[in-house]
Amino acid sequence: MRPRPCPGCGRDRGRCPLQRSRGCVTVDGASATEIAGAFPMLDSAVAVTESMVAVLAHEGSYARPTCYGEDFIVTAGRIMLRIAPERVVGAVTDDDTPGGPADASMVGLTDRRGAALHRAFVTADPDRMIVRALGHLAPSDPHREMLFGAVPDTAGPSGVGTAALIDPILTGGRERLRTLCAAGPDRYRQIAPDWIPRIFEYLCDSGLPTDFAVVSEGVAQACRGEIHAALREGPRLLTGFADAAVDIDLARVDGCAVVRSTGPAGAVSAIELYDAGGACSAMLTQFGHVDNDVRFAWEAMAQSLCETAA
Repeated sequence: MRPRPCPGCGRDRGRCPLQRSRGCVTVDGASATEIAGAFPMLDSAVAVTESMVAVLAHEGSYARPTCYGEDFIVTAGRIMLRIAPERVVGAVTDDDTPGGPADASMVGLTDRRGAALHRAFVTADPDRMIVRALGHLAPSDPHREMLFGAVPDTAGPSGVGTAALIDPILTGGRERLRTLCAAGPDRYRQIAPDWIPRIFEYLCDSGLPTDFAVVSEGVAQACRGEIHAALREGPRLLTGFADAAVDIDLARVDGCAVVRSTGPAGAVSAIELYDAGGACSAMLTQFGHVDNDVRFAWEAMAQSLCETAA
């Protein structure tokens, strides 16, 4: 029988720094969406989401997390989460996390297997008190209303507006890629994964504001801003924004495509990165309403990629 993995990081318990320390505390007094709704109470956190091909680590404060069906607007400087409630079903905390920033406490969201989908590391005492309170919360605790005043709405997928860009990725899984491939070149255009570093270099040099999202099984974390660096180190591409760092494992990127969807301002293009199973694990796009100049420059770049790949 295989040993049960750590619910905080998904690794074998003998190799996990969380388990070698005091171990994670499973949150029994609240649902995963309720725990996510408490994230905006943290003054400053390092929010980490890891997919098969990329890791996004963003330092700052959380915007209100959303579930599918709601608008998905990414604001520069704010940590943005999108959650699929049927896949994000648990939460864990740890008061002393050697695997994160120095002297950090951690609160994480987990899937049905107990593997971490998203983690928030905090170091300030007031934030650590919140994490500690979440870990020891009872279902009848009188402080629940104070902690969970911003619980995400779980209305379900709508497929319209800003939700149309991110929700099909969270809900469609690997079947989505087959559907896109059959949609034709006006909707889906494959491009070479070797172009990814040059795309990031262009965005860095041009200063074009961009939304970047990492998608794991049931959670998408996104940030927005100008890309400040794009450094190739062997098979890895290290890039980042003013307050966020991105690590892309190019060796794990099995495919890449420009995908066009209908947003609130009309057609909008996204550059999607796929893992070996065909799931979209990371993407570049423009969520929500942006300035016309930004929209025009972004779509012109996407069109150029499509024409070159044709």
